[in-house]
Amino acid sequence: MPGDEQTKIYHSERYLRKRRRERRRRKERKRLAKIAAAEPVLRAMCERFPDCFSLGEFRAPLKINIRDELIAAMPEFAPELISDALRIYTGDILAYRAGFFVGAIRRDLSGDPAGEVSADEATHAGNALLDIEADAAAAMIARSVATVASLAA
Repeated sequence: MPGDEQTKIYHSERYLRKRRRERRRRKERKRLAKIAAAEPVLRAMCERFPDCFSLGEFRAPLKINIRDELIAAMPEFAPELISDALRIYTGDILAYRAGFFVGAIRRDLSGDPAGEVSADEATHAGNALLDIEADAAAAMIARSVATVASLAA
């Protein structure tokens, strides 16, 4: 019967959507658990190395391969937690990458100069900021279209 076939297709698609939703939720829970575990490490980094790390609106570019120095300077934390904390710190694109421009000074753990941001690095950071702005603009347009559509209905 054709109806039975359509029912099977509907249920299999429904099952697949449910599985994808569950996978996304597990992934999000795992991400949030990593953030929670790395938070004390990030606080300790800011307390021990205030000239290098700040949770303010502007974050100076860090020395390349600073992770290795942090692992040596903070043996009480697992290297994976230090890596996660650095990923969180540098992943805040608006705060961290906004300081990336050609010639910006990178900082080591003591806050001393440790190189400069190259043109390629500055371009990469600028592209990341443009992607965020484009995504925000697209979301705003989608909300506007949805509002107009709901008013027209």
